[in-house]
Amino acid sequence: MAEAAERWGVIPRYNGYQGNVVESPASTIEAIVRSMAGGRDEPSAVEQGQIGDGGCAPPPGRAWGWAIQLYAARSSDSWGIGDLADLRRFGRWARSAGASVVQISPLGAQPPTSPYQSCPYYSSSRRFRNTTYLRVEEVEGAERVSAELAPLQAQARALNSQRLIDHDAVFALKSQALELIFRAAPQPRGLASWQKKQGRALIDFATFDALAEVHGAAWRSWPSSLQSPRARGVEQARAELAERVAFHQWAQFHVHRQLARAAREITLIADVPVGFASDGFDAWRWQDLLAPGMRVGAPPDYFFPDGQDWGMPPFDPWKL
Repeated sequence: MAEAAERWGVIPRYNGYQGNVVESPASTIEAIVRSMAGGRDEPSAVEQGQIGDGGCAPPPGRAWGWAIQLYAARSSDSWGIGDLADLRRFGRWARSAGASVVQISPLGAQPPTSPYQSCPYYSSSRRFRNTTYLRVEEVEGAERVSAELAPLQAQARALNSQRLIDHDAVFALKSQALELIFRAAPQPRGLASWQKKQGRALIDFATFDALAEVHGAAWRSWPSSLQSPRARGVEQARAELAERVAFHQWAQFHVHRQLARAAREITLIADVPVGFASDGFDAWRWQDLLAPGMRVGAPPDYFFPDGQDWGMPPFDPWKL
């Protein structure tokens, strides 16, 4: 097994938090090798990439900034959760106070289903973004349905008085509001050109969300004809759900637009999640590149003496 581990690049030991060297269990090493090998004796031949000299340009100087969890940075105008308009306002204030950057929690998209998955470090997608961070009133077309939005706005702002964020309520109210705006203004300025730049990934993402609305968030429980972007039933389903696919692309466009406005106030640093949910869009799209049966985690430390299982599927480096 030691030879197999070396062939597949599996390191059999690690430095423990107490300064000692910890040998990984043979069963763990065997499981990792088996997952990557898939019945093969040798990994595929790869050409080693060119590695630079290790040098890098020094930063221009020292700077400081704030770190915030966006969902918690809510204001009296929020709909029960911090949003991108709140971020823009905070960035403007931070810059006026001399800060150079604002670090924010991950903005990864979550499935449009209830109960709502609220953990920013366990997102459906790391590329696409969470639409609950939209400031509803600033979505193009909101002024056309202001009367219909008013009762939703009142309910949502009432959530600000609660100490804890009610993610399910926020999701439900913002979803209703966005549906109203979409029906009133489905083609905002710049949408078509932005869609073209995003390419196939955006279409697949919007299709996934439309399918999740029908079949639930966990794609492995969907009909087999839908369990991959290239599965035989997906094109037909996309056509049948064309309006929902269009809606989810439209919503992503508005998140992109509002985030860009916030970024004009101050440099934003987005915290990067280690992985993504095993039943989300990224795993659905990239399932052929993942290591089956494996989950991302962390070894033991002072706070977690038994280690941590984060439940996220890792990429298999030999498939990339």
